[in-house]
Amino acid sequence: GRSEVIKLSRLADFAVTLLAQMARAPEPTVLTAKSLSKTTGLPFPTVTKLLKKLARAGLLTSIRGATGGYSLEKSSQTISVADVITAIDGPPALTKCIDPNQEPCSRETTCLAKPSWELVNAKFLDTLNALTIAEIATNKPVSQQRSTPTMRVIPEDARRRDEPSSNSSRHVPIESIGVAG
Repeated sequence: GRSEVIKLSRLADFAVTLLAQMARAPEPTVLTAKSLSKTTGLPFPTVTKLLKKLARAGLLTSIRGATGGYSLEKSSQTISVADVITAIDGPPALTKCIDPNQEPCSRETTCLAKPSWELVNAKFLDTLNALTIAEIATNKPVSQQRSTPTMRVIPEDARRRDEPSSNSSRHVPIESIGVAG
């Protein structure tokens, strides 16, 4: 069977790509849907649709006329991935019970998982809010630039042994498992 995973919508992914491409251009720059379609390889109708949505959300400025096009409304250092996702798909939420646009769940008053999902969702949103278009445009997320505390993760097969060998574990950023505060 097919496994369900948390996914970014294709349109939100394309929108992040478009804004990162715009952030790479020298400022101030007005770019057309046609030029963005060409440089990103995204279909022109999709680019046009996304640019309009991003402009309506206040992330881009639309300039009319023969020399018109689109430019970033504010610095790419202040536009977060969460801003882009919200502009395209609405506020990100990992489960329906956390989404403020959903009807309340019939089990909400007795659900033991909701408080944990709220915590996980908050960490997820913190990450999306912290990652900027400027970081994506330069391929240098801040989270990779700073020293991140790590914890040892021991693979399941190594846990059965008394002494895990040095080759049987790996270090992962604590933030990636939602432990860091």
